[in-house]
Amino acid sequence: DLTLKVGGKEPFGIKIMNKKDFYVKDLIRDCVYLLYRDAKIVYVGTSQNVYNRITQHKRDKRFNRVRVLHCRRDRKTYWERVLINKYEPMYNWRIEWHGQYGRQVYR
Repeated sequence: DLTLKVGGKEPFGIKIMNKKDFYVKDLIRDCVYLLYRDAKIVYVGTSQNVYNRITQHKRDKRFNRVRVLHCRRDRKTYWERVLINKYEPMYNWRIEWHGQYGRQVYR
């Protein structure tokens, strides 16, 4: 983490984390992303345009950090399932099937 300091103090509470420039082609590509609230993973999802998706999540989820893991399109669902099963994020849910009827079960 880089912290902007002036006279030994952080002006306006500005903290610069991992500043990096990106090419547009690197922003719009297949990925799995993790939403965090502090150190806890609260949601795992997939997207091709993660920045639009994060904006949508701000409406109904509480999080303050994001991690983006780029991957091949044919592996997105696999990695999403692996991460959901490992971390059991609070906003992810699964479907339990009972005969032909399913119901959403929230973790």
